[in-house]
Amino acid sequence: MDEKIITMTDAVLSFLRDSLQEAAAVGVRVDVESGGCRGMRYAISFVTEESATDATDLVLDTDNIRVYISPKTLIFVRGMRMDYLKDPMGGRIVFENPNAKMHCGCGKSFCVNEFGESICKTCQ
Repeated sequence: MDEKIITMTDAVLSFLRDSLQEAAAVGVRVDVESGGCRGMRYAISFVTEESATDATDLVLDTDNIRVYISPKTLIFVRGMRMDYLKDPMGGRIVFENPNAKMHCGCGKSFCVNEFGESICKTCQ
Protein backbone atom coordinates (compact mmCIF):
# COMPACT_ATOMS: atom_id res chain seq x y z
CA MET A 1 0.00 0.00 0.00
CA ASP A 2 1.34 3.44 -0.94
CA GLU A 3 0.64 5.60 2.10
CA LYS A 4 0.76 9.34 1.52
CA ILE A 5 2.97 11.08 4.03
CA ILE A 6 1.07 14.35 3.75
CA THR A 7 -2.07 14.91 1.72
CA MET A 8 -2.77 18.45 0.53
CA THR A 9 -6.08 19.76 -0.74
CA ASP A 10 -6.38 21.87 -3.88
CA ALA A 11 -7.07 24.91 -1.67
CA VAL A 12 -3.80 24.62 0.29
CA LEU A 13 -1.84 23.83 -2.87
CA SER A 14 -3.17 27.00 -4.50
CA PHE A 15 -2.35 29.06 -1.39
CA LEU A 16 1.17 27.60 -1.17
CA ARG A 17 1.81 28.07 -4.89
CA ASP A 18 0.88 31.77 -4.65
CA SER A 19 2.88 32.21 -1.43
CA LEU A 20 5.96 30.48 -2.86
CA GLN A 21 5.89 32.72 -5.91
CA GLU A 22 5.53 35.84 -3.76
CA ALA A 23 8.42 34.74 -1.50
CA ALA A 24 10.59 33.65 -4.46
CA ALA A 25 11.00 30.31 -2.67
CA VAL A 26 11.86 26.87 -4.04
CA GLY A 27 9.69 24.96 -1.59
CA VAL A 28 7.96 24.81 1.76
CA ARG A 29 9.20 23.20 4.99
CA VAL A 30 6.65 21.47 7.20
CA ASP A 31 8.05 21.19 10.70
CA VAL A 32 6.99 20.42 14.25
CA GLU A 33 8.45 22.42 17.16
CA SER A 34 8.11 22.37 20.92
CA GLY A 35 5.66 24.99 22.11
CA GLY A 36 2.05 26.03 21.96
CA CYS A 37 -0.58 25.29 24.55
CA ARG A 38 -0.53 21.52 23.86
CA GLY A 39 3.24 21.08 23.83
CA MET A 40 3.93 20.88 20.09
CA ARG A 41 3.10 23.19 17.21
CA TYR A 42 3.23 23.16 13.46
CA ALA A 43 5.71 25.45 11.73
CA ILE A 44 5.50 26.25 8.03
CA SER A 45 8.39 28.13 6.42
CA PHE A 46 9.62 28.82 2.94
CA VAL A 47 12.85 27.36 1.60
CA THR A 48 14.46 30.08 -0.48
CA GLU A 49 17.58 28.18 -1.51
CA GLU A 50 18.04 24.50 -2.18
CA SER A 51 21.38 24.70 -0.36
CA ALA A 52 19.56 25.74 2.83
CA THR A 53 18.08 22.27 3.22
CA ASP A 54 19.54 19.39 5.19
CA ALA A 55 20.81 16.30 3.36
CA THR A 56 18.62 14.13 5.61
CA ASP A 57 15.40 15.98 4.70
CA LEU A 58 12.70 14.01 2.97
CA VAL A 59 11.69 15.95 -0.15
CA LEU A 60 8.20 15.34 -1.51
CA ASP A 61 6.91 16.66 -4.79
CA THR A 62 3.24 17.40 -4.33
CA ASP A 63 1.66 18.80 -7.47
CA ASN A 64 4.96 20.51 -8.42
CA ILE A 65 5.45 21.96 -4.92
CA ARG A 66 8.54 20.76 -3.06
CA VAL A 67 7.75 19.89 0.55
CA TYR A 68 10.73 19.43 2.91
CA ILE A 69 10.30 17.35 6.07
CA SER A 70 13.03 16.55 8.58
CA PRO A 71 13.32 12.97 9.88
CA LYS A 72 12.35 14.08 13.42
CA THR A 73 9.16 15.68 12.07
CA LEU A 74 8.18 12.74 9.90
CA ILE A 75 6.98 10.58 12.80
CA PHE A 76 4.56 13.33 13.87
CA VAL A 77 3.09 14.23 10.46
CA ARG A 78 2.81 10.88 8.64
CA GLY A 79 -0.74 10.59 7.32
CA MET A 80 -1.56 14.27 7.98
CA ARG A 81 -3.92 16.22 5.73
CA MET A 82 -3.43 19.94 5.10
CA ASP A 83 -6.19 22.27 3.94
CA TYR A 84 -6.61 26.02 3.57
CA LEU A 85 -9.75 27.73 4.78
CA LYS A 86 -10.79 31.29 4.01
CA ASP A 87 -12.85 33.20 6.51
CA PRO A 88 -13.83 36.85 7.08
CA MET A 89 -10.54 37.46 8.94
CA GLY A 90 -8.39 36.10 6.09
CA GLY A 91 -7.33 32.50 5.80
CA ARG A 92 -5.44 29.78 7.59
CA ILE A 93 -3.85 26.41 7.02
CA VAL A 94 -5.73 23.63 8.78
CA PHE A 95 -3.95 20.47 9.92
CA GLU A 96 -5.83 17.18 10.28
CA ASN A 97 -3.30 14.93 11.97
CA PRO A 98 -4.18 11.32 12.86
CA ASN A 99 -1.15 11.22 15.19
CA ALA A 100 -2.45 14.05 17.38
CA LYS A 101 -4.35 12.98 20.48
CA MET A 102 -5.32 16.50 21.56
CA HIS A 103 -5.49 19.86 19.76
CA CYS A 104 -5.75 23.41 20.98
CA GLY A 105 -8.69 25.56 19.91
CA CYS A 106 -6.82 27.29 17.09
CA GLY A 107 -5.57 23.99 15.63
CA LYS A 108 -1.90 25.01 15.51
CA SER A 109 -0.84 23.19 18.66
CA PHE A 110 -1.20 19.50 19.44
CA CYS A 111 -0.07 16.63 21.59
CA VAL A 112 0.80 13.04 20.68
CA ASN A 113 1.20 9.81 22.56
CA GLU A 114 4.30 7.85 21.65
CA PHE A 115 4.59 4.21 22.67
CA GLY A 116 1.56 4.60 24.94
CA GLU A 117 3.08 7.37 27.04
CA SER A 118 2.35 11.05 26.80
CA ILE A 119 5.29 13.14 25.65
CA CYS A 120 3.72 16.43 26.66
CA LYS A 121 2.36 17.23 30.09
CA THR A 122 -0.85 18.86 28.86
CA CYS A 123 -2.12 15.47 27.61
CA GLN A 124 -1.88 13.81 31.01
